[in-house]
Amino acid sequence: LKTLYDDYKAKEEAYNEAIKRADKIINDKLDTDEHIIERKVLKNNSYSSKIVLELFYRVYEDITEYKEVTLESE
Repeated sequence: LKTLYDDYKAKEEAYNEAIKRADKIINDKLDTDEHIIERKVLKNNSYSSKIVLELFYRVYEDITEYKEVTLESE
């Protein structure tokens, strides 16, 4: 039989795994010199066999775009 503690432990493990997977998805999109500054859990809902998280990330990311500019003389 599952106890309340076991159920809580399973939900906690699933929550931690969901956070780790979300962190990995964000980190995979960042370059080596970019990183996560902060993560906040905005919503945490659990249904019968599903956990739904809404996360907010602050990241250090280079968003500079470089273009070559040539000046033409008249």
